[in-house]
Amino acid sequence: MKQGKISETIENRSVLKYVRQTQETNTRGAGQTTDCALFSCQTVTFPVAEQLLMRHAIYAAVSDLAAKGRAAEGITCAVTLPERVRESKLKQMMEEAVAICQSLSIRIEGQQVLVSGSVICPVVTVNAWGRKKLSDADLQSRTLSVDGTEQIGDNHMQQMLSADHMSGADIVVTKYIGGPGASLVALKKEEELLVRFPRALVAQVQDFSSRGALSVLPEAQIALRHETVCMVPVQEGGIFAALWDLAKLCKSGLSVELKKIPMKQSIVEVCNYYDLNPYELLSSGCLLMAAKEDGEALVAELLDAGIPAAIIGSLTDGNDKVITNGEETRYLDLPKPDQIRQVL
Repeated sequence: MKQGKISETIENRSVLKYVRQTQETNTRGAGQTTDCALFSCQTVTFPVAEQLLMRHAIYAAVSDLAAKGRAAEGITCAVTLPERVRESKLKQMMEEAVAICQSLSIRIEGQQVLVSGSVICPVVTVNAWGRKKLSDADLQSRTLSVDGTEQIGDNHMQQMLSADHMSGADIVVTKYIGGPGASLVALKKEEELLVRFPRALVAQVQDFSSRGALSVLPEAQIALRHETVCMVPVQEGGIFAALWDLAKLCKSGLSVELKKIPMKQSIVEVCNYYDLNPYELLSSGCLLMAAKEDGEALVAELLDAGIPAAIIGSLTDGNDKVITNGEETRYLDLPKPDQIRQVL
């Protein structure tokens, strides 16, 4: 099998087939677009600075909960280190974890650290859990679990998630896709890139791994005040993988204009240098949303809050997942391994 997230086919055939045997017929547990109603598990492994791995893993788990309308309350983390890693690196990882959790007002409920000769770079797995709603009283009548697992109030979400009701919903994405993946490349390959690009450009790309850039909590809170019925964090596999998950979650097709997907020129430069497809590149910190009512109003509020956002397409009837680029039209493929693994 290839490195990174396993393919949907393998997941269906060799994982979910068995997991579902342990689940009651009236419950919704593990799935391909969500781990479960109030929990999130994220594993990150790249040969970059260990504290960056911890940062990306924590924000990935917390962002997955935010997409379900929940605020993380606690995490557990498991770290597997190769033998060559010094204790000082472990201390940096835990200092980073504490700083992030304190800024988010969440607790570290448990931890496990192993040293193994079976790994060549650190592996970080973070489990996040939360029961509290991400927003306050205005959400009392809405379903906050986008996969339909838990409902508050009526059956509004179940109705909205039917294909008939979702057709025409605007697809909105925040921030700049490919940024976090390009930033990890720029941090790892800094000296190499400085031969080709100005320091200011390299520094701009590296900043896409900052704590603020990786959090989707502000936009998720804003989205929940609108008629936003599905949210998917854009993580491994990039925007194309997230679009696939969004269509599957909403039981819809989609039509997206490639040129409307927001991207910084500095990200494009780094991707071109290493022959990476930015649309299939790690994009933690970006949030993909289906806005049933007035996506333009949602984008306007996001922009007012200082969060870059754009409407890139809409959900459609049927199953076709169409990507247009000028006069060229193509169909979205199954999610592929993240492009970052071609470099790191």
